[in-house]
Amino acid sequence: CHYRANYFLMRNGEFALSLIREIERLKLSRLTGRSVPSTMIRDQDLHLALLRASLGTTAQQDPSLAHLHFRLPAGPIRPLLPSLAGAPAKDLSSSLSAPVEPTTFDDLLLGTPLVLTYSVSWPLDLFLHASDLQVYAGLFSYISALRKTHTRIHTCWTALSNAQRARRRWTGLGEGGTAEDLEARKKLLRCGWGVVREMNWFLDTLLGYIMTDVVDVE
Repeated sequence: CHYRANYFLMRNGEFALSLIREIERLKLSRLTGRSVPSTMIRDQDLHLALLRASLGTTAQQDPSLAHLHFRLPAGPIRPLLPSLAGAPAKDLSSSLSAPVEPTTFDDLLLGTPLVLTYSVSWPLDLFLHASDLQVYAGLFSYISALRKTHTRIHTCWTALSNAQRARRRWTGLGEGGTAEDLEARKKLLRCGWGVVREMNWFLDTLLGYIMTDVVDVE
């Protein structure tokens, strides 16, 4: 389990976070590309992002990194803006009566299904089969989705902090505004900070449980 967890990027948090940032840079570079070939994302682009993400991390000198590859089941894709990549909003009443569909997490990193594969050679193929690879690829998708959401929560916390400091330059210790809306603004501000704080705690706890009780123990 220790062997598989390391090589499927489940325990190497430094490498995994670097990979999330590298994929975000890849999407941005393709969105700003001018020619048609430079706007597409292919398997080899993701493999290059995987290698770049390893630079400066403990995975840089790991020879097993050469066995890891990303595969796009739908083929090369052109990235979309987050507002365009999401599915259209569904009517709440119809969604409640509709049958529950299983949730997949393999499309959160890139906006389209993305599968992490591992090239198995002897003697590893004696006990690591295709079904096992699918399980670990699914775990990687779920954990990477948690980590990306966690980083977005941290970005939100930083944005709130910067906005608060900028507001304090003009309002001092108060929240600004008239006496009528001062209390309302204070409640909204505390509510925003509270949501981010609780989400951060929840994801910290959930990620710790997954990495310790699921990956290590189970």
